[in-house]
Amino acid sequence: MVDVAVYSSKIIITKRNKTIFVPINKILYIERINQCSYIVCKHDLIPVRTSLKYFESILPSNFVRAHRSFIINKSFLKELNKQDNNNFIAEFYNVETKTLVSKCQLENLFW
Repeated sequence: MVDVAVYSSKIIITKRNKTIFVPINKILYIERINQCSYIVCKHDLIPVRTSLKYFESILPSNFVRAHRSFIINKSFLKELNKQDNNNFIAEFYNVETKTLVSKCQLENLFW
């Protein structure tokens, strides 16, 4: 059983017999692959079996659904590069990783 909650600017993940504290301001993005979501920080990758829809409901407004597989932290967004007619590649400050942003979700990044 996995329990995920937000308390005092941290995501608290309880799995089996351990609890992980993830500062919200350190999260770059959350990616969904198959049945698992991955919380990505600069130096950490934390797998958790929680839906992106749930993360959307508990995270502050600087986190936006940018693609069906990604929620990104707008605070770390550095630039967008057009990939094709429907997608952009998002790059973040001080990290090599990149994510997708759907054209239809582009507007969410600016509000």
